Amino acid sequence: MNKIYYKDITNEFLKNAKPSVNYGVHFAKSITKDGVTYRVNKKNKINTRNHEIENAYWFLSIMGGKIILLPEIGSKRYVRMADYKYKPVKGKSYFLENKEIMSSKAPGKYCIYHKIKDSNEQANVIIVDITSSYINPNDYHLYMNIAFKYTKKQVVLILKRKTNLLGIYTNKKRATPSDYAVGSLHK
Repeated sequence: MNKIYYKDITNEFLKNAKPSVNYGVHFAKSITKDGVTYRVNKKNKINTRNHEIENAYWFLSIMGGKIILLPEIGSKRYVRMADYKYKPVKGKSYFLENKEIMSSKAPGKYCIYHKIKDSNEQANVIIVDITSSYINPNDYHLYMNIAFKYTKKQVVLILKRKTNLLGIYTNKKRATPSDYAVGSLHK
C-alpha cells in the first residue's frame, strides 16, 4: 500500500468518552429534518435491523452518553434518515449510521466504500460492523484505504468486529463528530 488516504483518530475520539455515564438507548417520538417534523406513526416507523440496537449499546459502552433510535420516514418519499442520534455526555449531538458487512465469502475490496456511499445523506459518522464478514483482520486497512481514496465527503468511520473496536478513522483532512450539524429531535 503506497499512499494512505485515511487517518487513525481513535485516541482523539476517545478522549471525551465517558463509558461510565450511560443514559441508554431510547426511541424517538418525532424528528425534524429540513424544517419538517415527522412523528413516529404507522408510516414513520422505527425499524431495527442489522444489529442496530446491539451496536447502539456497544457504542454507549465505549463512549457513554445517550443514543436515540430514529424512525424511517415513510410518509414522504426520498427522506433519508440516520439510524441514531448520539448525545455525548459533553459536546454537540450528531447523527450516526449503522452499517454491517455480511458475506459468506471474502467481500469485494470496495465493500467499506459502498457502506460510506450508502449513508451519503444520512450521517457522516458511520459504525461499520464487520462481525459477519470474512474480512481478514490483516486486510481491513486495505479496504479502508480504498474507501477513503474514493470518498469525497468528510466522514468518521468507526470499525468494529464483535465487541472489539478496531479503530476510528477519517479522511486525511481533520474531522471530528462535532463538526457535523444535526437536525432537531423531540423525545
